Amino acid sequence: MVGNSFTFWNGGLWKPLAAALDGEDRGVTVEPCVEGGASLETHWHRDEVLDRIDAGEADVVVLQADIPESTVASFEEHAGKLIELVREAGARPVLFMTWDYERLGWLSLEEIVAAHRGVALGQNVQVVPVGEAFGLARRERPDLDLYAADREHPSQAGSFLALVMLALSLGADDVETIAPSRRWRRLAPEDVAYLRGLGKRACEAEVQRMREFAEGKAFCPN
Repeated sequence: MVGNSFTFWNGGLWKPLAAALDGEDRGVTVEPCVEGGASLETHWHRDEVLDRIDAGEADVVVLQADIPESTVASFEEHAGKLIELVREAGARPVLFMTWDYERLGWLSLEEIVAAHRGVALGQNVQVVPVGEAFGLARRERPDLDLYAADREHPSQAGSFLALVMLALSLGADDVETIAPSRRWRRLAPEDVAYLRGLGKRACEAEVQRMREFAEGKAFCPN
């Protein structure tokens, strides 16, 4: 998992993701390669990231961008470069779409969604639309806060939604078996159930959207 604090907040997503993918039974391991505040441009200039991808030991590389920390143009350019590098190393690239936030509020959620979809379609790469699901949750459950106290990083609920969507997108068999990290003790059972359902709906909608695009039907990135 290549990303920044959105990936390592609340103790990190990699261990819960490995568990959700039945890591112990299937031999799945998930490893982080993260740096606080990093954009994909930052990662493109990190030897650790490039060397670990080049090593060819990964089956999947999750690329978590944070567009407000850079620009849309930079995201598009460096997502393309990293996607190409991942494929050259024999792995499958996956884009982890994050969300809008107040500190760097120059970019709307709709623009973040459109930028990820544009890269996904142009590069034929899978995108996990976590940010889009954040927006849906805000409309459906305004009482369920997906943001931490700083109004930027994910709350435990936000991290769990990301976990559900990443796990389903990477092959988890049953959404009901995806469990919050043991550190995430503030989640009520009814909220866990809602977030599982939301994550499943969002992932299924993304699959249908990409299927319709592949079939040549009308498609709008945002």
